[in-house]
Amino acid sequence: PHCLFFRCLQLIETLVDPTTENTKRMLEVLLTTSFRNSVDAPSLALVCPIAIRGLRERGSETKHKAANIVGSMVCLATEPKDFLPYLPQILVHLQTTLVDPIPHVRAAAARAFGTIAKGVGEEHLSDVLSWLFRTLKTSESSVERSGAAFGLSEVLVALGPDRLKAFLPDILANATDQQAPPDVREGYLGLFVYLPTAFRESFQDYVPEVLPVLLGGLADNAEPVREVSLRACDVCVQQYAQTHTALLLRPLEDGLFSPDWRIRQSSVTLIGTLLDRLLRGCAEGVAAEDVMQTEILSLERRAFILSSLYIIRSDEAAAVRQTAVQVWKSLVSNSPRTLKELLPILTKRLISNLAASSAVYGGEEKQRVAARCIGSLAHKLGDAVLPQLLPCLQESLKSPDASTRRGVCIGLAEVVSSAPRSTLSEHLRVLLQIVHSALADTDVSVQNAASRAAGCLIDSLGNDASDRILPPMLSQLVEPPVYTTEQAERTFTVLREAQLQGFELLLQQQTQAVLPRLLNLVGDDNGPLDASKLRLLGSCATVQPLDRLQRNLKRIFHLLLEACCQTGLPDGADTTLLWTEASAASLRLIKRLDADGISTLLSIVEDELRAVCPIIELTAHGRQQLLTKSAAVAARAAQSLHGHRAGKGKKSDEEETETELNGGARVGPGAPLLPSAFVNLKELRAYPGFLKSVESDALNCRRRRAACEVILLVLWSRGVNAMLPFLEQILQLVLPLALTDPSEEVLVAGGACLAAINAQIKREDLIGFIPQIHGSVLRFLADPVTGKPVGSEVLTLPGLAISKKEPAAFAFSPSPLPPDFPAFSPSLLAGAPPSPCPSAFDTLAVVYQQGLMYGSATIREASSRALQQLVLHASSSAVEPMAVKLAGPLIRTVGDKFSGQVKAAILLAIKALLLKAGPSVKPLLPQLQTTLLKCVVDPHPIVRTLGCRIIGTVTSLHVSARVEGLLGDIVGLTQNAAATGAGALQVSLLQAATNVLRSLNGQCSASTYEKVLDAAWEGVRSRQEEEARIAAGQAISVLLLKHASRETALEFLQDQVLESGNQFEADSRLVRNFKRDIHIY
Repeated sequence: PHCLFFRCLQLIETLVDPTTENTKRMLEVLLTTSFRNSVDAPSLALVCPIAIRGLRERGSETKHKAANIVGSMVCLATEPKDFLPYLPQILVHLQTTLVDPIPHVRAAAARAFGTIAKGVGEEHLSDVLSWLFRTLKTSESSVERSGAAFGLSEVLVALGPDRLKAFLPDILANATDQQAPPDVREGYLGLFVYLPTAFRESFQDYVPEVLPVLLGGLADNAEPVREVSLRACDVCVQQYAQTHTALLLRPLEDGLFSPDWRIRQSSVTLIGTLLDRLLRGCAEGVAAEDVMQTEILSLERRAFILSSLYIIRSDEAAAVRQTAVQVWKSLVSNSPRTLKELLPILTKRLISNLAASSAVYGGEEKQRVAARCIGSLAHKLGDAVLPQLLPCLQESLKSPDASTRRGVCIGLAEVVSSAPRSTLSEHLRVLLQIVHSALADTDVSVQNAASRAAGCLIDSLGNDASDRILPPMLSQLVEPPVYTTEQAERTFTVLREAQLQGFELLLQQQTQAVLPRLLNLVGDDNGPLDASKLRLLGSCATVQPLDRLQRNLKRIFHLLLEACCQTGLPDGADTTLLWTEASAASLRLIKRLDADGISTLLSIVEDELRAVCPIIELTAHGRQQLLTKSAAVAARAAQSLHGHRAGKGKKSDEEETETELNGGARVGPGAPLLPSAFVNLKELRAYPGFLKSVESDALNCRRRRAACEVILLVLWSRGVNAMLPFLEQILQLVLPLALTDPSEEVLVAGGACLAAINAQIKREDLIGFIPQIHGSVLRFLADPVTGKPVGSEVLTLPGLAISKKEPAAFAFSPSPLPPDFPAFSPSLLAGAPPSPCPSAFDTLAVVYQQGLMYGSATIREASSRALQQLVLHASSSAVEPMAVKLAGPLIRTVGDKFSGQVKAAILLAIKALLLKAGPSVKPLLPQLQTTLLKCVVDPHPIVRTLGCRIIGTVTSLHVSARVEGLLGDIVGLTQNAAATGAGALQVSLLQAATNVLRSLNGQCSASTYEKVLDAAWEGVRSRQEEEARIAAGQAISVLLLKHASRETALEFLQDQVLESGNQFEADSRLVRNFKRDIHIY
């Protein structure tokens, strides 16, 4: 019956001839047809083919009309099941239409999907839902994703809010999945462009959950994702601005302070849009500022929005600042008046932002924005704002939250930097109260911010501020004086440490203003330095820039060194405490220095040592000076005494007094040093005028010890090899202190410096300085007349006389002695100092040993000669513990293939070691004997000569059984040399046999006696070179005189020499040698 309303002929014609023109014309007819009854199945059979044909057309208008007709048919169908036969074909073509490039075509298709879903139910659209969700994730085109989002939103509206609630978690999860491709996030976020308008009031419950996701999408790395997120946010704002303002404001206000600048900019834009929608809902002619005060927004909400906008005007991103300024101007016409009204809540908001934790992402940026805003506020409205702002800041400073207190200080710094000078002067009292309270805070971050605020105040007001900030700070840091451990425990509390940290931060910020006051306070002459002032000196390590610290380094370290030996201390003062504090302060300063600073410091130490150097060092030349000086003093005293006696005719009691010194001789007070004191250190130090002769001030030795402490700190505060560029300079300073200083206290400290050098400089680098070290030692040993080194029997260096067996007595050191290094925890150092510290001899011996074992040929020779001098001029008690350790490498090295010069230097070192500590080397004598025998037959003459000499020394330490074997070996080698005509070798072997026989304890066995006698007599009778015959004669002389009885010796001479018919030239030489050796034995 409905066909009566149709134009039957056109309908039949279109069905018979479905051309594009006919289809288009029929679709227009259908759209203009009014249906008075429901559409039954026969009617659908006529209309559906035409609608399907329209969806298949390429023209957008045709598809648009066909989609509208499909939606209408579903609505008008009598029974939805009548539509089901055509549903598959329609859905296929409708899906194609849904992804059409033309927006209004996609919109018509989406509405058709919604109508179909409402008509036929979800059970017939499961495939459609799956396809829509798949299309949301497609990477083909944003058009397809947009069409799918539109269609899905219409389908969800048709299915009801319950289905939306079920699908929403999955939708939000895909929209925020950063691991998924950007296309997926774009597709799912695109749903929210259509859902608010599709669901209208039903969607409002999901806005608090959805809007943060949309704002998060504004910060996405993909531009399409950001664009669709902004569109979705704008749709929500447009949809719910007037009806659900509070629902939208909360997420948008949170977005204003997001870490991402894009979210902040979009949030500002959306708030502007929201407020614009509110304005449209008001009567025409009402100003924007008046609308802000209407009942649409509460007073608290209005103040919150405007304060947020004003803060965002100071954003670090230019785009955000520009957008915020535009929105602010559109809402506020009188900024000063509005700001005065907003000041309480604005201040609260600013302090809250300033209190943002730097540990949270974006927290530091939030603090900077708030600080810039509060500075801008103070600059524009200083006179009007500060009276209200400062009390708020002062009250907030009492908060238990450290972040809030830190925010107050950051804001105060910006206020001080931005406000006019005149305004700051008016409120200086309150500003100072805030600064003093903040500087005394126990939280380090608050102190840091407070120090910056104090620095800004000093920058702005100059001396007006510094004169009122610094004296109270310094006063509370140095009072009361601390000289004992008990006082330190009472004074150095957590609060004092916090105050000191705050001062250090201020010193770092305002070095030019603070450092001179600090040094003037510490360096005044009001009294000796205490632990508090020493800690203040350590605070100078925070001075910025570094070159300013280095310019004041001399003054600082002069004060620290003086603190180690100051006089006039109160009764009961703990000098160990003061020494420890001075060392800790020095370490802080040294750690702060760079290479230029270390060079400057070493020059300062050199100057200090030069100023307190001893009058006479205990070198060879210095001891000669002491002898000469004591003789001159004695002569003057004798002359004065003679004149006094001639005038008085009698002796005073003092003149009658005698003093026991110089090996038990009783002499008067003016008696000179005996020559034996040149060698005997104990005798030299026992001289009554010794200390006065070598030191201009009794405390100078303590000052030199303090300088050694600084050098130790320099060495141990750096890593391995860090001090290599300065090693030459350090050695020049340390070697005199460690070897020739008159004070044992300084000698021990110098030895510790040498140990630190050995530990902190790599072996391969340190051995290159052995020639320099050896040269310095030779200068100490130079004879006053000849300039050549003196022998061990003449001079022992003071530093080489200290050992574990004979430790330092510290007889002339002021009491009490400072603590051992380090005085503080070793964990503060880069390395761990050895404990106990080795002596100077031990350290230098190890260094020379390393050079002997691992150096080049030149270094090996220098190391051997240096070791020889070291052993010769050390005490036996110092050499003996190291004897075996030193002898082993010497024995191994001399047996290697080196030049004769190197071997000769090693043999001289071995000889010195045997002379000083021969019995201690007994465990290695078999190896040494074998090595020396090889040296006796060495190709180099100097090596053979030294080998012959030393082998006799070794023999005196051996047991007889081993010597018998040695003599047997020498005899065998001598006979071989004689047979081969090696005259020079035969001479060396005969000389070696002579030295062995001369040094042997007791007589050799009869068999050995015969062997040696036969070999030597063959040498005498042979026609070898004269030297060989003389050497043989010497061997026979020693053998007869020491190892034969008188009768046997005389019988041999009578039979073989005097009455022998064989005349030879060496007979007379043999008799002369015999006569000479008689006098020896």
